[in-house]
Order: sequence, then C-alpha cells, then structure tokens
Amino acid sequence: MTSMTQSCGCGCSPCCCTPPSTFGCVTDMCVPRPCFFAGQLIGPDDLNAMVTYFRTREAMLARFVGGWGVLGGMRLGPGMGVPSEPLTALQSQLGLGALSSNPQIMPGTVAQVSSGAGIDASGRLLTLCSARTVDLAALAAETPVAPKTQTCTEWFAPLRLADESLKTLTAKAYWLVAQFVENPSRPVPQFTGGGACDPAPGCDFSRRIEDVQLKLVPLPAPTQAAQYLLTGCLDAMTSTALADLKGSAFGFEGLLDLPGAVNRISTFEQRTLIDPCLYATYLLADAFNESLANLCCTTPALVLGEVLFTSTADIVKGSGKLPSAATYTILMDAYPYRRVITSAATQLTIAAGIACDAGKGLGTVVAAGIVGSKGPPDNQYKGTPIFPSPPQTPPLTVLVAGAGLIAVSFAGYTDPTKQPSTFTYIVKALVVTPAKSDVDAYVVEMVEFQSGGIILKVLYWDARAKEMAIVPQQDLDALYFAIEISQYPAQP
Repeated sequence: MTSMTQSCGCGCSPCCCTPPSTFGCVTDMCVPRPCFFAGQLIGPDDLNAMVTYFRTREAMLARFVGGWGVLGGMRLGPGMGVPSEPLTALQSQLGLGALSSNPQIMPGTVAQVSSGAGIDASGRLLTLCSARTVDLAALAAETPVAPKTQTCTEWFAPLRLADESLKTLTAKAYWLVAQFVENPSRPVPQFTGGGACDPAPGCDFSRRIEDVQLKLVPLPAPTQAAQYLLTGCLDAMTSTALADLKGSAFGFEGLLDLPGAVNRISTFEQRTLIDPCLYATYLLADAFNESLANLCCTTPALVLGEVLFTSTADIVKGSGKLPSAATYTILMDAYPYRRVITSAATQLTIAAGIACDAGKGLGTVVAAGIVGSKGPPDNQYKGTPIFPSPPQTPPLTVLVAGAGLIAVSFAGYTDPTKQPSTFTYIVKALVVTPAKSDVDAYVVEMVEFQSGGIILKVLYWDARAKEMAIVPQQDLDALYFAIEISQYPAQP
C-alpha cells in the first residue's frame, strides 16, 4: 500500500495533500503488521507503517461492518442570515416539517453545511468540526452544466409544491458532496546527519490534518445514481458482477420501494411479489458484498444534498418573503442518496417498533392483481405464479394517462392527499413483460395521487443509450402490471 504520509513535495510551503486514490481497495488493506525488538534501528518508515496498519484495520471495519454514509449532522442549509422559505407542504403531507426545512429556496448562492461526521466508501472518517459556509456558485463554476427543464413533479417527487400553479422548472442540478483530503501541518527542520553540525537542514511537515472538501458534481443519470447508492463511489461502475445486477430484486421489474435501483440477479427467475424467500435474500446480499469487496473506488464521496440553480422568479411569486435575485438556489436533502448510518440504539428502537406493531394490522392490502389496459392476463410468468394466493380484493383498473404514465384505481379508492386524510397508500408494482419482449428491465415509479387514481411512471432500460427511458404511450397497451396496494393509517 502506498504510504499515507508521503511528502507533498513542496518543502515547508502551504499545500494540500490528498491520500492515494487506491486506498480502500481490499488488496491495499492487506498490509503487514510491524513488530519491534530490542536493539532495532527504527526509522520513520517503521513508525509510519505502524500508523498505516491500524488505519487500514479501522477502514476495513468501517467499510464492511458499518458501511459508508453520514453518521450525523452535515446538513445543507442557507448561509448565516440568508432568508429562505420552504417549497413544499411537508408538514401537512408527512408530519415531518419540523425535522427539515428542505426542500427550500433562497436568493443567491451562499449556503452552509452544519458540523458532523461521516464514513466514505473507503472506510475513512470525514469530520466537519464546525459549520462551513460555502459559495455554491463558485463550486458550480468548476463543473458547469446546461440547464434542464422538468415538471415540478419530476424535480420534487414524492413531495408536492405548496404552490401548485408552477408546473415546470428550468434549473441546473448538482449533488453537493463531501470528500476526504489531507493537509500537511507543523513544519519542522529535517536534518540529514551530514556531520556534527548539519550545515543546511531541510524542512518537512510532521502532521497531517484530515479535512473535508466540499464540491458540486453534476446530477448523474438515474443508472449512475443507482450505482452510487450501492457503492458510494462517483466512479463509473467497473465491477462486472454489479453491472449485471440491473432491474430489480429477484426479477421484480420495478419495486416502488427503491425505484431504479440496480438490484436484480439476472439468472434468478423466481417471481414473487408478496414474500421473497429467505434463500433469495441471502443470495442477493452475498452477491452485493462480494462485488463491493472487489470494487476499487477511486472517487469515494458522501452526498450531502441536492442543489438547483434557477432564475425562474415564478417559483417565489406572490410570497413577498424573499428579495429578488438573479439566481435562486433550491436546497434538497437528496434522499436516498444522502445515506444515513443509524446507531445501534436507533436500529434497536426501530426494530422493536416494527416487531411490536407487526401483529396490529397497521397495513391492509386493499387491492392486488395483474392487470393491463386490455384486461387481466393469466396469473403466470414463465410458468411461475406471480401471486401464489391471489388476494380477495376489488378488481384493479389501469388506464394509459400519457407517455410513460398509467393511472391505477379500484373500487373504494380515495385520494389520500385530500384534507383531512386519515390514511395513505403504499404501492408495489412490477411489469409483466410480454413473452416476445426484448426489453431487459422495467422500472415503475410513484408519481402522485389524484382524484381519479394513483399515477405511476413506467421506464425501461434503453440498451443503446445505456439509461432508463420513458415507455412510449403506444407501447403501454402491450404491458401488464402486477400491483399490490396497501392502506396504512396516516402518521399523527
């Protein structure tokens, strides 16, 4: 392994060192453990080897036991004294508005990242000891991108804008990421031992200050974003095994729990919507861990949030709370790419709550079945039942609502976003492909609830463009969907 304490080559002048790019590969973590004996001549390499050994042990445990992510803090918000206002009715929708002001909009580009800590995909600890103010415009100038126009639903789903009069937004989109760097410190004389009195001592640094570098990277395509979700790396995926894990788990062609995730084992043909078997779960976890263990990450980073730059004044029209500006900045939490590592105590609390609520029937399946715009097909996929025991629920209906969009409804459906609402729906859906389909994978994403039904977006893997694309409207009629809709009480 390359030494973590190599000289910057700049004498005693200020400089910034970054650690070797390969640190974090399993092969680089196989380092010998130093040992000492009486009368041994010890030099700086021996002392540094001892530090390196323990650092690599800690990094391996952090990488493979706890995993990478934000340990706490490092939240993105407006700069000190910069006015802002929330963009969505988060409090009324999820009851969580008091926990985060994001997504929010502010004039200008000065933001702040709170103090906190995290672990990157190489197992290195990133620590912000105090809040840091950052000029996002200056960071964006290093990697300019073209503005993109999307519907507000595409920008902010699953949340809705508080002002629904704005239908589209043109913005430049980035991730704000944190990366590990080292800065040399404490220069001291370096004597060469040339005689009783060294006539010209050199100079080198005796400390390394571990620091965090904040930067903006262009918002990646869905496929690359899904790869980051698995690896914690900004690199293009180089692991063959991980590259083959595309679609969705166990052959699901689009579970809504993790839209677009690269998580299907292509050779595993079991189709089960309700209860994936334990064998398949272990198989998938083992395949992930083996691939990640063999993946060398040259650009590990922690996503702290999503940043949109826009000059669209309509987004703050009528608020009267924000001053006019040439550029407005929208700050978002970027879940699930802002990955949070929960403590053991938090995990126990959540697990206990799930276990204790398991028998209380909080969620009830209200509609389930296989359906398309031309009617229901047989309950089979390659000879395997999709629903081993089809539930007795009202029949589902599917209507094509536009390019890539379908509207799903059933008898008794009510828009849960209408106030006051005492419940919400959780939807799971997969695409049952036609027998002659040459499409390798589909993804189904939740869009919104409407009075006429639940709007879902259907995407497919475009092998030529190497990205997910919207299914054309005329092709939706040829698809069938296995759908399960459960009703849950709204959180107080």
